Amino acid sequence: MMKPFDDYKVEVLGLIWKYYSTPGSDSSFTRGDLDEVLGKDNVTGMAYMALDALCADEHVYRDTAYNQARYSITQQGIKFIEFLYFDCTSNGSLPDNESVGIPKAIPAADRLVTLDHNSDPYKEAISALDAVVEAFREDHLFENDWGIEKSVLLKTLESGRRLLEQTQAHAATLYTTVVTSLEVIREKYEHAMVAGLVTAAVDRVLPAVERAISSLLTLIGVF
Repeated sequence: MMKPFDDYKVEVLGLIWKYYSTPGSDSSFTRGDLDEVLGKDNVTGMAYMALDALCADEHVYRDTAYNQARYSITQQGIKFIEFLYFDCTSNGSLPDNESVGIPKAIPAADRLVTLDHNSDPYKEAISALDAVVEAFREDHLFENDWGIEKSVLLKTLESGRRLLEQTQAHAATLYTTVVTSLEVIREKYEHAMVAGLVTAAVDRVLPAVERAISSLLTLIGVF
């Protein structure tokens, strides 16, 4: 049975993650190394397409400074695949690497989150998200840098806000729609702080983003 391409991308990303979790693995690889990274039986024409798509999703980084492009998994890719693989236990532990394979279906991706609109975690998540959208929309610090990306991020967050108005939603959809967008914004403002660009806008947006990420992860059951 043919797999949807998005599911295939997840499997490829999972194999890359597993490769990086193996002691002695290199910090990056070339397309010619895919036999070792994915396993010979998993290297197909579709695997190369999936690798390119993962780069476009920023789950894998392509470094073109070498004669042959080298690839490495990004922090965003690690967070994404670990969120899909693992449901956190009560003590936050993860299974041993040896027990981790590529599942035929990823339970966490299909996990539905019940959204109780009267609960404190829900109210906190909505309040935090609304505060981020307002602060981010009103801030013009990186207007030229963001370009159209800012409006795309705002629309994505607003779509996630509408999703949260339902009584149920898939955990993976909430994560990739809302949390990933917030992480992109956080990274931009953190770089500004590292560069010494500390303004009232940074002081307002960054704490709001941190609060929103924390409350949303709590709501969807990552923490």
